[in-house]
Amino acid sequence: MSVLRKFALALVMFCFAVAGVATPAAAIVRPGDAAAMHRLYNPYTGEHFYTGHVAEVCMLVVEGWEYEGLGWVAPMVSLTPVYRLYNPYAGDHHYTTSPLERDHLIEVGWNDEGIGWYSDDTHSVPVYRQYNPYAEVGTHNYTTSAYERDSLVDIGWRDEGVGWYAIG
Repeated sequence: MSVLRKFALALVMFCFAVAGVATPAAAIVRPGDAAAMHRLYNPYTGEHFYTGHVAEVCMLVVEGWEYEGLGWVAPMVSLTPVYRLYNPYAGDHHYTTSPLERDHLIEVGWNDEGIGWYSDDTHSVPVYRQYNPYAEVGTHNYTTSAYERDSLVDIGWRDEGVGWYAIG
């Protein structure tokens, strides 16, 4: 293991230890062609947040977000980017593979945060998208779990189908 890789591993473990969170193995062990996508929850706003950046995970955990673990594994590159947008008025993030949806949200005031990660072009594992029509923040949830999707739909969320695909 290279010195840089050992340092990164130590930094991740330190970050999670300071935040009082057990170090998730997925945060530190990924093959070079895949990215661990982490899922966090803001107990104050109800928003779920997804990122492949461990430094971003650490920063949010220190700020009070709850680390929920590995959401899925994304390819490092593909032909299908997943765009990340931020609504500065509501304090909410949105993720989409649709350039049309991205462009519309930018037009109405969302900030374009670029490509968050990539979708698996072989369509290995669906990442389901649900919408809560009763919320102003945390309006969308993304999960690989059909059980979680169905449970949310049963309590009033709308099933929006597959948002993108994870690696199997």
